[in-house]
Amino acid sequence: MLELYNQAIRLIQEWPGLGPLASQRILEFFLQDATKRKNSLQQLDKLISRFNQCSLCFVYAQDIDKECANCSYSNTRPLMIITSPLDYFACHQHKFFRDYRFFCLNGYVSPHQGKTIKSTHLNVLLELLQKNTEQSVCFLFNQSLESRGTIWLLKKNINPRHKIYDASALLGDKEFLYSLSSQEREHYIISLNEFMTAS
Repeated sequence: MLELYNQAIRLIQEWPGLGPLASQRILEFFLQDATKRKNSLQQLDKLISRFNQCSLCFVYAQDIDKECANCSYSNTRPLMIITSPLDYFACHQHKFFRDYRFFCLNGYVSPHQGKTIKSTHLNVLLELLQKNTEQSVCFLFNQSLESRGTIWLLKKNINPRHKIYDASALLGDKEFLYSLSSQEREHYIISLNEFMTAS
């Protein structure tokens, strides 16, 4: 029985952000009520299956026909580049971001992690930016080494007529926007607005 318990804990710990204690609490919740466990997992699976990733901008939307709501925005809108689809939802909870289009990279380019220009969708982004010769582009990245490399690749390969906003200093060592607390996010948005207005 102990081996069964350890296997369950190891499996739950494969979910990101869950250490041993959190895994034990989740297992306890699952074991206490079999009906509740089954209903929770079925509902979660049903909800997640309704998320559809757009093949043009790589954000997630509930209903996608030819293009998602984000892609239907005018090409003249400033483009916010993010690295997690969850950041799209975090941004759209605030009215500040409703005048912007988004493009979601699949992380940063990092050869030692196997993250290439193609696997991160950077090639798709570069193609999109080459079609639109004058556009404001804002990098909502962090300050990691991989972020700096990705920004360098972008700046090297896009049209110099694009107005570039590198807002990575505002996120600092936080990995994603969605990991910010509500207070940190408010401060981030105020700082971003000031940064873009002053640039």
